[in-house]
Amino acid sequence: MKLRTLSAAAASVAAMSVGVVGIAGSAGAATPAQNHPKAAAMVAKIEAVANAGQLPANYSCTKASTQLAHISTTQSKLSTRLTTAQANQAAATAAGQTTKANAIAARITKAEQFSTALGTVSSLISAQCPA
Repeated sequence: MKLRTLSAAAASVAAMSVGVVGIAGSAGAATPAQNHPKAAAMVAKIEAVANAGQLPANYSCTKASTQLAHISTTQSKLSTRLTTAQANQAAATAAGQTTKANAIAARITKAEQFSTALGTVSSLISAQCPA
């Protein structure tokens, strides 16, 4: 299972979609493993925008359609990987591997939170930048 790798890739794509903006107060957000510090920072920024409920003041709508397409693609890939991860969790539970099942469940939870944050950011972009 490559859910961690997908989380890092999704964070990279989504961060490119939203753009790199300085957002304070993003500490404590669910992030990929410490092996991917740049991806973790991008995820934290995206989640901070989603939690704030508004795009940064300096957000430009010039690339909104491209950014929305990147977010949509990332959500689609993430959804596919989540389905696989849930099947792996069920198999681990059925095999009595509770530690493994709990680890997979924790990753699934983080990925679902990130997917929700991507949806929120997508809605914010759509609202601010009508076609």
